[in-house]
Amino acid sequence: MPRTQTKTNPIQVPNAEYSLRIQEAVRQFKSVYLRKVLKLHGGNISQTAKTIGVSRRTLQLQLKEVGIQMFLRERAQTKTAQERLADEVGA
Repeated sequence: MPRTQTKTNPIQVPNAEYSLRIQEAVRQFKSVYLRKVLKLHGGNISQTAKTIGVSRRTLQLQLKEVGIQMFLRERAQTKTAQERLADEVGA
């Protein structure tokens, strides 16, 4: 039996969007995504990490990578630190 091929139409995207390198596009996506999930959890690192399926430490490294400054100590969170982080991400 002959195999049917379906033509797919490419997505039309303005040329300006192609000017980003893939690494920068991924970094921008991560930044927006992490800010939204952090905001959803009021800046709570543990809950955010659980939601996105990574360890707390991995999340902290990802946040540092995309430039979201951390006001958290390595072993303990204070309410003040959470409030400052929530302010930074717009929660």
